[in-house]
Amino acid sequence: MISTIRFLTVACCCIVLILAESACSQEWIRTRDHHAWARFEKQSWKTTKILTDLVDEAGNITSTVRRETTTRLLEANETDFILGVESTVQIGEQKVNHSNHKIKRNINVKGEGFSKTVDTGTLKIGEQEFNVEIQLVTLQTKQGKRVSRLTFCKDTMPHVLKRVTTFYDKKAMPVYTTTSQVTSFDVKRDILGEEQTVCRIVTNHSENGTTSVTNEIYCAKVPGGIVSQKIIEKNADDQIVRRTTLELIDYAIGKQESKRPKKDRPEEERKRDPPEQQATLLDSNTPR
Repeated sequence: MISTIRFLTVACCCIVLILAESACSQEWIRTRDHHAWARFEKQSWKTTKILTDLVDEAGNITSTVRRETTTRLLEANETDFILGVESTVQIGEQKVNHSNHKIKRNINVKGEGFSKTVDTGTLKIGEQEFNVEIQLVTLQTKQGKRVSRLTFCKDTMPHVLKRVTTFYDKKAMPVYTTTSQVTSFDVKRDILGEEQTVCRIVTNHSENGTTSVTNEIYCAKVPGGIVSQKIIEKNADDQIVRRTTLELIDYAIGKQESKRPKKDRPEEERKRDPPEQQATLLDSNTPR
């Protein structure tokens, strides 16, 4: 069993990752249609598995925490949305925590933090060129000021193709910088047995000498967008201290049935299917 301090560190890391995925930074949202969750039908959901490895100075994995999370869109309108988040944390074979809570977020279509267009232009990703708007977002907090420069395209999903964010303290000194960019578009990838069009997003974050690099795959057809994610975090000595991976397990749009192939679903789930579906599955697994 890992120490209490380490466990809390990992748990917080997982929670931050989930909130980052499900809520997004609200000041960048211009309408409900731009949001990775709010634009879907109510009751749309997805389940993900997150594995977090803590790594020692020798590069050995000292502990692994598994978090399985189901996020569901409970309500959505033009001004806000509510997500239900149910998570189970497991260390080794032992289940150590289960939580079920709601997250309410505003869709910021005006007011403080609303993105303002300051320029227009084009952005090339691979062989494709996109017409974009350059938007500026400035947020004042008690700790300092956060400034984000966004490259926004109304014809793509995700709409933000590049983002550079810097946080300045009260003395106007930079505390951290995060750069996120779509690096490839219109890539074909198998998502739970169906070929889907996806894009790749790479995010670099640096703060107090530490760095993290996030590679993720985004699919506009899946609630929340992210279908896989890998994060590598390094300390000030450039040593890997944590590795986190996220994998999509299942999802559904509105009241549609699960997208996960029935043969890959746990037996207890398949038992809840109507009898005719169970018979079809049995026939498909019978050797010919």
